[in-house]
Amino acid sequence: MGRYRRQRLANDHKRRMLRRRMGKMTLLVMITLTVVILVLYENLHLAGSPLKNGHRELMQAVQLDALQENVDPRLLYQTTQVTVATTTSAPSSAWDHSVYAHRRQQCENTCVRLREGGVVRTTRHGNTSYCVVPKVGCTFWLNIFRYLYNDTGDRTYSSPYDIPRMVTHYAPLKRMKMYTINNTFTPPNLSTDLRFMFVREPYSRLWSAYVDKFLLVDYWRSEGQRIVKQRKVKANATTPINKCAHDISFREFAEFVVSMQPAQLNEHWKPIQHLCSPCIYRPHVVGKMETFAQDSGFLLEHMNLSWVLASYEHEKHVYDEMDMLIDYNFQLLNHNFYKNCTNATDIADRLWRTFQINGYLPEEIAFPQDKAVKLNATAFKGMVHEAFRHRPKKSPAEWRQQREGAMVAAFKQLSTDTLEKLHNLYASDFELFGYDPRPDSLFKDRMTNTTSS
Repeated sequence: MGRYRRQRLANDHKRRMLRRRMGKMTLLVMITLTVVILVLYENLHLAGSPLKNGHRELMQAVQLDALQENVDPRLLYQTTQVTVATTTSAPSSAWDHSVYAHRRQQCENTCVRLREGGVVRTTRHGNTSYCVVPKVGCTFWLNIFRYLYNDTGDRTYSSPYDIPRMVTHYAPLKRMKMYTINNTFTPPNLSTDLRFMFVREPYSRLWSAYVDKFLLVDYWRSEGQRIVKQRKVKANATTPINKCAHDISFREFAEFVVSMQPAQLNEHWKPIQHLCSPCIYRPHVVGKMETFAQDSGFLLEHMNLSWVLASYEHEKHVYDEMDMLIDYNFQLLNHNFYKNCTNATDIADRLWRTFQINGYLPEEIAFPQDKAVKLNATAFKGMVHEAFRHRPKKSPAEWRQQREGAMVAAFKQLSTDTLEKLHNLYASDFELFGYDPRPDSLFKDRMTNTTSS
């Protein structure tokens, strides 16, 4: 029996040693797997790309978004958080990507209190989603996505810059899709996309909308008709109303805007909160019009489209922008409404003033009416190009001062009451995106009701 007992003890010892070795091997395997997961996780972040579905649970365990508790759960989708403020290879301009974390935090802090809003139009390609906000570089970004989808009508373009504005905004979508986020629908794959949007200082966006849509002729037969109908109401139908809407002033436009509820407003001047609420869309990148080149460079690099900005030349961009507006506005003369309300010379004069407001042409050089005989788009382009080539040399600050001066002069036309109502209309946008709701350039020397701030 003693021999059997010794044998049993020896076998027990072997089994204990084997369990120890197995335990060490299991621990080693677990450590190895953990390291592999962490490396993959880090690589995904350094690539600036959204995480794949297989990593969703890991991300949700590590980085729960506190904002999730403060938004209507019907509008929320589960999300993996994409870190964009990383040490990825930066665009050539050495842009500090940590700004996006600050902008997201600004939105999140506001969203704790803000529950209204909507997401009207989003599109996506690959693993990138864009929420469309008009008057904040949307023509550029829609051209990028149309180019990626080759969804440009019956022509193929070699560069996004070549796509005409008529195609950008009016050609039917065949491959590229637009989505709205609402109580019952969330676009596919949105939770794993890198999501971005662009915003703009609200007063500047409103002024830009007026110049583009009413100083120029684009909205005379649509939104312009709503404004002239208000004239009829104010006049008690006793005065004939000109239906062309060719003489809408900025003051009249601003008074029209503040007379409406946000839901009734056109997307070009509707508060961004109601177009692309960051509390619902929850973007990883909030780009700004004021840093458009840097923000676009970062996003284009993520999309493997760095060559788009690498081929950018400011002077060529100005020529392209002016040519695009000339072609678009002259094409509107093909419609009977515009034939009856304006002519080529009037459109050219309005474009000239627009280019001065945009800082392309000097404000001291008036539109040459004597050269405007039998004017067409091609002839007018020649006049504009010549004026641009021979414009006086000014510093960027001086051209910026010309642009800002035109806007400030326009806002001086507004009553203090209208200005206060604009301040209140865009209050959420000011707070969400960190803009000054009462800039000195517009509010200084006015007796404003500061209690409404």
